[in-house]
Amino acid sequence: MEINEAIETIKSNMESEQVRDFLQPIKDQHFSKSLETWKQNNLSELIKQSTTEPESPAEIELKKLQSELEKMKADSERKEFESQVLAYGMSRGLPETVCKNLAIENMETAKGLIDNLSGQIKSVIETERIKIASGATPKAGGITPSNFNLETISDMTTKEIYSNLNTLTKDN
Repeated sequence: MEINEAIETIKSNMESEQVRDFLQPIKDQHFSKSLETWKQNNLSELIKQSTTEPESPAEIELKKLQSELEKMKADSERKEFESQVLAYGMSRGLPETVCKNLAIENMETAKGLIDNLSGQIKSVIETERIKIASGATPKAGGITPSNFNLETISDMTTKEIYSNLNTLTKDN
């Protein structure tokens, strides 16, 4: 007997008790497997949703106020950090705009960047003073290591400052 004939025989006898008794355990296995999969994927989320109590208007307002308070605290901490970076950078002779661009990550990183930039700028300025004192003329045009000053640096973006820091260390 071929498969197609067997299938036709089963289809024609679907209502018979023997065929139902034969197919029922197979159906049960597939159903049990699909039920377990559904439980794993959905049941825990449904339990969570059904057990959480709806929030009262007071609870909703409290959460909103807590969120606003946390945001205000974070803003305050960020402003304090930027103020500290600004004070530190200006004490090293850097302009305010440069200091604001260096207020990233944390104070230790910002101090390292400020000290590095300040040291390199002072080095370039000193090198240029020596060149001018010995009679050499500075190069004209563009931002190059030979004409860095606080004004040109304060007009730079953070990315430009970093890229020019590498230039400074290569040329000196």
